[in-house]
Amino acid sequence: MNKFTYTMLLCCFVSNANAQNSYDPKYLIPYNDRGKCGWSDTLGVMRETPKFDSTGFFHEYESIYYADVLTDGGVATYIYQLGLSSPNGYLSGSFYKKILIKNNLSFIKDNKGNYGLFNYKTQKILVLPQFTNYVTDETGIGFVMFKGVNGKLFQYNIKTNKLKETEFNEFIEDRKTEAVTYKKDNGLWFKMTEAGGFLEVEEPVIETESMDYLFGDDFFSLSDPEFKFHSASGYSIVTPEKSKVYSTIELGRYGVLEVVCRSGKFGLVDNSLKEYLPYAYDFIDIDYINGYFMLFKEGKMGVKMITSTYPMIQPKYDFMEHYINLKVSKSWSFVLFNVVKNGMTGYVGENGVEYFK
Repeated sequence: MNKFTYTMLLCCFVSNANAQNSYDPKYLIPYNDRGKCGWSDTLGVMRETPKFDSTGFFHEYESIYYADVLTDGGVATYIYQLGLSSPNGYLSGSFYKKILIKNNLSFIKDNKGNYGLFNYKTQKILVLPQFTNYVTDETGIGFVMFKGVNGKLFQYNIKTNKLKETEFNEFIEDRKTEAVTYKKDNGLWFKMTEAGGFLEVEEPVIETESMDYLFGDDFFSLSDPEFKFHSASGYSIVTPEKSKVYSTIELGRYGVLEVVCRSGKFGLVDNSLKEYLPYAYDFIDIDYINGYFMLFKEGKMGVKMITSTYPMIQPKYDFMEHYINLKVSKSWSFVLFNVVKNGMTGYVGENGVEYFK
């Protein structure tokens, strides 16, 4: 990417984000302001007031954005520009259904494991936690079925805000089709109509070995049991040798850059041997995938982005590692690093902005 293209992308990124009195939550960064956390934009301008003990990045589901936060009451979920998905003293439950998103609803759970229903836009509890299980039925206008301690199912009508006991004592949900069927004491099965009534159907057959399950932010599939996890990067400092080329990176029209050691210090030179970075570092490592040089000097770490017009981040951090790329366009992602500085842990952008103080 040349300097002109990069600058244009940056201008579009900032101008689009500031076009209204809001900000695209995909680019919001958790910001720690003296122990209270909120979110800022990439320039470090606060967009969501710091009021939580900890904040995470926003994720998108059905056009809403949510992030995990830590409050006095424990871990909760924050819905962008609406509020917490559970009131103080309750645990956040699921809201991963279209009918729930449409009506700003989430399930909540008390400290006894009982479930209820909460409107995070009005911040009101609609159904007090008193049920052992629940399922959404998106037939027609939308219903929620709760299972009571007496074994009976209770039907909640989202439109009318009415809760009533039914003759059913069991339900089965097919996670692929989201179809729900209900069973009576006599063993007969029924499905719900658009008006909230019930029609008798055959006993459902679910192929459980092919079902997929949603658990928190992670999606597990029994048909694809691969498990992935993120581990911290480790850097191996080598013993410098005099005038040795340690690694080379080809940058297309930008030419070739080589990490070279001279008299015990590392630097960067291009293919004409012109210094790109001086011989002033204890070690230089290349991240080919994310496009930066990690710089080590006197026990501190810094970064030089390979094709970025941003100034180099001088080695001043006790620890530094790549954390995440915020995708802005097909050809540009804004890189964030996780750092430790003077005992504080936080994020630093490729632009050098620290999202903590």
